Formats: sequence, C-alpha cells, structure tokens
Amino acid sequence: MSQELEARVIELESIVSYQDQMLEDLNQIVIEQQRSVDDLQKKIEQLNKSVTTVQDSMNDKPPPHY
Repeated sequence: MSQELEARVIELESIVSYQDQMLEDLNQIVIEQQRSVDDLQKKIEQLNKSVTTVQDSMNDKPPPHY
C-alpha cells in the first residue's frame, strides 16, 4: 500500500472514530433529556391534579359573603 493511501485510510479511521464517539455522547445527552422530560411530565400531571382538586373543593363551598 502506498504511503499516501495508508495516510488517507488512517485519516478516515480517525474521522470515523471521532464520529462514533460523538454519536455516543449525543445519545447519552438525549437519554438524559428524555429522563428530564419524563420527570417534568409527571410533575405537570401532579400539578394538574392538585389544581383540579382545589377547583373542585372551591366549587362545593358557597362564596364567603353568604
């Protein structure tokens, strides 16, 4: 194999290796973000339930001026 071809192959292997690592890093970031999104969705659901409960309890009571 000529030195030029060998240098090109080494460069390409380097690039592929870098891209593989970058993809793995990005995948980990996506996994972490999905966990955060899931946690936030759970908190929103809890808040919605709390608001609904408070609204229901307010609807059952007469206004304070009665």
